[in-house]
Amino acid sequence: RNCATYASSDLAQQAFLDKGGPDKDKDGLDPDGDGFACYWDPTPFRKVRG
Repeated sequence: RNCATYASSDLAQQAFLDKGGPDKDKDGLDPDGDGFACYWDPTPFRKVRG
């Protein structure tokens, strides 16, 4: 599966984490190697945490 098969980057990120995250990225969901799937942006979540 690649990024286009997910309805959103949030869903892709969840699947990415469920399958082991960057250490086990067999599906190639982290093409840029930043540890986040399909260009998922953690900024909104970081703002909530303060």
